[in-house]
Parts: sequence; structure tokens; C-alpha cells
Amino acid sequence: MKKKKKKKKKKKKKKKKKKKKKKKKKKKKKKKKKKMKMKKKKKGEGPARGEKRCENP
Repeated sequence: MKKKKKKKKKKKKKKKKKKKKKKKKKKKKKKKKKKMKMKKKKKGEGPARGEKRCENP
């Protein structure tokens, strides 16, 4: 009976490791979405900054 209990504990540890790997994959997907938003903002700000520079000189 004691040996069977030890095996059950090992199985629980393996399940926890699998859950951590899934969380890391989700974080990577969120970072990609943020990069896409940053690119859209830069396109809008680009011409606006150019117009200000032309007025200064």
C-alpha cells in the first residue's frame, strides 16, 4: 500500500509540469499581439512627426 501511494504522488507532479508549459505558450501568443498593435501606432505617428519637422526649418 505504501509503494502505491508514492507512485500517485509522482503522477501529480508530472501533471503540474504540463500545466506550466501550456501557460508559457499562451504568454508568447499575447506578446505577438502586442507587437502587431505597436506597428499600427508607429504608422499613424510617422507622417505626423514628419510634418512637424518640415515646419521647424
